[in-house]
Amino acid sequence: MCGITGIIKLNNTLVTESGDNIDNGHLFTELYEALFHLQHRGQDSVGIGLFESDSKCNLIRKLGLIHNLNQDFHNLNKNNAICGMGHIRYSTNNGINYDKLAQIQPIYKKTCLSKYNVHLCHNGHMLIDEDLLCFCRERNIPTIYNSDSELLYNIFHYLLSLPEIPNLYEVSRTDLQLYLNLIINLLCSYCKGSYSIICVIEHIGMICFKDNRGIRPLSYGVKDDTLLIASESIALSSQNYMDINELSNDEILINEFHSKYYQIIKKQSIKHSKQVNNYPHLLNVSYTLSPCIFEWIYLARAESVIYDIPVYTTRLHMGRLLAEKLRKVISDISDYDYVIPIPDTSRPYALSIAYTLGIPYVEAIIKNRYIYRTFIMDTQEKRKHNLKRKLNVIPSIVKDKNIIIVDDSIVRGNTMNHIVELLKQTKVKKITVVSAAPEIVNKNIYGLDIPTRGELISHHYTPTELAKKYGVEHVIFQDIENLYKTITFHNKNISQLEVSIFKK
Repeated sequence: MCGITGIIKLNNTLVTESGDNIDNGHLFTELYEALFHLQHRGQDSVGIGLFESDSKCNLIRKLGLIHNLNQDFHNLNKNNAICGMGHIRYSTNNGINYDKLAQIQPIYKKTCLSKYNVHLCHNGHMLIDEDLLCFCRERNIPTIYNSDSELLYNIFHYLLSLPEIPNLYEVSRTDLQLYLNLIINLLCSYCKGSYSIICVIEHIGMICFKDNRGIRPLSYGVKDDTLLIASESIALSSQNYMDINELSNDEILINEFHSKYYQIIKKQSIKHSKQVNNYPHLLNVSYTLSPCIFEWIYLARAESVIYDIPVYTTRLHMGRLLAEKLRKVISDISDYDYVIPIPDTSRPYALSIAYTLGIPYVEAIIKNRYIYRTFIMDTQEKRKHNLKRKLNVIPSIVKDKNIIIVDDSIVRGNTMNHIVELLKQTKVKKITVVSAAPEIVNKNIYGLDIPTRGELISHHYTPTELAKKYGVEHVIFQDIENLYKTITFHNKNISQLEVSIFKK
């Protein structure tokens, strides 16, 4: 999980008829603002690339949060920008042998793999197995990398230089689309995993695409003569962009420099081209939409819309279905005094549960707003230490009460253990623990920092055993079936979901 954004001027010219420079400073401002709206998606590092022309890019990369870039902004020529891209990094690879500075995006490397200069931002996680490494070695693609994004970047460069691909600087617009389509289809056939990509090829333009399952979100919209792309729609709607759409898994967005319009083309169209004769395996690439359900459950901001499904509305709907399960499981449900969320993401779930069950909703667990998401911190020690700073209880509200506490998910169990201990210290009577997500029992391979089953508390304990471990009445999880019911209710075109973390 990372946050990516890109912005490009439609029909941009560097000078007016009178010879004066055009003030394009708003591109930088809106790119920077979009990154702020994506900060929740990562806090390891941040990077911005700002193009003064179709071949000159200024890169700024820093560890930490967005405001760490501020001191470098005065060096940028913001007024002449015609294009920009940015990245918020959430690391899913914290090995000691990796250079964190080298992992910061946008990625840009001088390479002998192709003659094109490419800048690339990636959200997701590419699967690196022996088959992929053998593929790279056989083609002299470098396999020394600091992140999966860098290996994906190397493969993309290699595909740009295939014998079937002519000089893209010299082809017509129709042929440019054809060859970019072939390259991206090939990438999807070779590279497994999740990737939403924004890349800029110098002298050509900006290209955006996803993996063939569309696991991670990517929205785009237009305001006046500017195209903005971002990991979540909130980065666009907050800045009054219109006609906001989600890029589909079978689509490619292409905006050539100095063009009046962007183009959306279908990946499958390559199958009708003679080029496919050289790569028959392309016919086996399936473009079946399977977005990650955890985006709606936890990752995305409540204001965002993903595949035409509002995140907040989804959470309310899931809460109603979860309330019906509580009615069946808890025989003495009428004895409970309050439904209490563990802030922030669980609020709509708790609110919906409280309304459905007719139990008062109370916020008695308070979050320190200056502590960032512990889920995306890179070590267990940091998570535990920051929990003590992050969450506390209001004793006067919960003392001698029976309460239902609701969290968006239970991953490692740190947060829930901390909260239950605090509640017991305030002499609460009965506690029922509710998770808006099903049991997380499997590692994630698509961009969440859940690398091993050993870290997952539900891998070791059943709900009944967890209740005994915590010393509470019940621990109740959402049903996977309710996730499907919710998503298909709001978008009947989605029949599959990425739910592998919930399946043993």
